[in-house]
Amino acid sequence: DNVTRQNGSGSTYTIDYNGYKARLISGQEIAVSAGDNEWTSGGDWKYGLPTWLHNNMAVSVDEEYNHEITDAYEQMMYWTDSAYDWNPFHAWLVEYNGELSTYYVSYSRSYGVRPVVKIMKSNL
Repeated sequence: DNVTRQNGSGSTYTIDYNGYKARLISGQEIAVSAGDNEWTSGGDWKYGLPTWLHNNMAVSVDEEYNHEITDAYEQMMYWTDSAYDWNPFHAWLVEYNGELSTYYVSYSRSYGVRPVVKIMKSNL
């Protein structure tokens, strides 16, 4: 499926998932899973996300306080497919501490992806 999102300038962008069996989760889907059905991509950061959305990220106590990652394979955050309405250089992401926040899309160190895999119920 292709995914089309609106950004703050009134224009849209499309992510072409043609040929893929997985996609990135949206910021809206993250917010809804945290109980906020009114959130928009121009909205505030969300805190206290359900644990299943941010667990299994490799962040030690030292790294949490120093904001440094010592090993390249350690993931502190993962991207959503949603742009941030108020800043075209930012996108929404989920942090290891359970926050839905934004950061520069050009920054990649310790940022990963967690794909949404679509499976037919009949195959479960």
